[in-house]
Amino acid sequence: MAASAVEICNKALLELGEESITLLTDNNKRAEKCNLVYDDIRDSLMSMHPWKFALRRVQRELNSNSRFTLLRTDGGWTVSTSGTNEYYLPPSNPLSFKESPDDVFEDDTAMTAGTIGSLSAGEWVFGNNDSLPFPTIYVRLTDNTDPDTKFASDEDFLEATYDDPAFQWDTAFPQPADSLRIWEIIDRSQTLIPPPWDLEGERVLTNERQINMRYTPQFTDTTKFDTLFEDAFVFAIGAKLSIIIPNKRTFKSDMVTQFDRAVSQARKYNAIEANMRFEKALQSQRPSSPWQVRGRGAGRLSFTEGGSREVR
Repeated sequence: MAASAVEICNKALLELGEESITLLTDNNKRAEKCNLVYDDIRDSLMSMHPWKFALRRVQRELNSNSRFTLLRTDGGWTVSTSGTNEYYLPPSNPLSFKESPDDVFEDDTAMTAGTIGSLSAGEWVFGNNDSLPFPTIYVRLTDNTDPDTKFASDEDFLEATYDDPAFQWDTAFPQPADSLRIWEIIDRSQTLIPPPWDLEGERVLTNERQINMRYTPQFTDTTKFDTLFEDAFVFAIGAKLSIIIPNKRTFKSDMVTQFDRAVSQARKYNAIEANMRFEKALQSQRPSSPWQVRGRGAGRLSFTEGGSREVR
């Protein structure tokens, strides 16, 4: 297992016959190139396959007002370092959203959209004013208090809404703030037949009022990368560096071949485990119609002059 991003980059550099680096911020071209491509390739690779070490689950449901509550038992709202009495919902909170809601309600009254860093009482905004990894919801309540203090008396005191789809689907569910890719939607009955769903923009469209999501977040902890992911990551970086580091293009074909082999092994391993789980589930449930799968399929990385990207 790799202990750091530097070790992963050094393995890629070694494959290309290049000297190692000490930090991604070293004052040399090798470190500069590694630092340039590392985050983008990591996120693209994470999105290609449901790597088990990175998978997360989250529940979404509409409350009795057909809105999404923004309060929970264990709290989570954090005071902003700027503005006055402004609080934000950390992107790591399961209630956080990847896209701005259409409206926010305080005690069943629509709040007014404001300007981040200078919210007035009773205003909200979607943004990032605290060096967060992702934008999130900021509010300033009418009485200038912490939103978490409202949960005990009314768990739906603070709510958000997303406009319903214009046709075909009944409900739009927001993705989690840190989501890179949604892999599976399960209804609360958790039967073998998942509900129909689709993904448009940053919203999951479905006809359900309560769903469970399995997704891949932006995952940065290298100490938890499994061996197959690390191998694929090293060769993906190597393939990209072979293009942007002078006189290394002869290495590209081998890097791409080894990258494809690593991803293929990961998918094969995942398929074996999936079949085992499915057979076990069949012992207690028998579906009346074929397995339905909705959403985006697995892709692959394309290594080009313009950058690495996922191709579906």
